[in-house]
Amino acid sequence: MVEETEFKAALKDINHQKCAFAKIVLNRKAGCEYAQKILLAEREGMNCISPTGLMLCQQWTKYLQEKCLFALKIDDLSAELPHGKAVKLQLGGLIGLHNTLHDSPPEIPISNIVDLLQQAKTAFDQLDKIPLEHIIPAISAYQNKTRSRRKK
Repeated sequence: MVEETEFKAALKDINHQKCAFAKIVLNRKAGCEYAQKILLAEREGMNCISPTGLMLCQQWTKYLQEKCLFALKIDDLSAELPHGKAVKLQLGGLIGLHNTLHDSPPEIPISNIVDLLQQAKTAFDQLDKIPLEHIIPAISAYQNKTRSRRKK
């Protein structure tokens, strides 16, 4: 089996445009028309085939990390988020964004991340102008599914 550091280095070499929402796309909690799966050493990565879409997604995730980490009870902006917290921030943020734009709750999985972000950019002109009143509660309320433990 490939060592973790070697795997990450090899993945970085072949995945020049890493999907900003790879964790939730790979977990099938959201989809994107520009997401392209990469297989390496029996593991998966996610690539973005649209430079414009990637930039939009990166702007949104950066905005969420700058403004909403306290909803995850995290105050260290320099460390990489643990997987569960990253999923909660990303998916909760998209749910909150959908709630900001629409009257009905979103269907999970969210069908197209970039489409939702483009709707928001059209409505608010810039992603960092989007009010957080629906987004922060959605991040706080989102619960990752926990694995059930087998009884012995």
